[in-house]
Amino acid sequence: MRLKNIHESNGGIDKLSEYITNKYFKELDAFFISEGDRYIKLHDIEVKEYYRNMGIGGEILRLIKNYADEVGKYVVLSAGPSKNKKTALDRFYRSNDFKKPGSKRRYDLPQHTHVYRPENIQ
Repeated sequence: MRLKNIHESNGGIDKLSEYITNKYFKELDAFFISEGDRYIKLHDIEVKEYYRNMGIGGEILRLIKNYADEVGKYVVLSAGPSKNKKTALDRFYRSNDFKKPGSKRRYDLPQHTHVYRPENIQ
């Protein structure tokens, strides 16, 4: 199933979530995503330790970003890793086009640690 078909079928974030959980069922320990009026929130994603560093997390983020680009919404993350993994997780999110909010934090978005902004929105 192509991602474009997910959006065109009016299934929205539920179809995307179903697609991801079905495709990566054995590789994921946790995955939860929701959609608001202006944003998509990735609440939880955890790739099982055995499957880490195989590109699965990056592929899932790519799918979510593609959907966000199509619907013109931000993607927000609220990463809460253990202290010894915080730097690696931050580096991973940054390598996947997510930025820390900094001084230009969008207060109309839910509290977040990282945000992805599609090019087609201001």
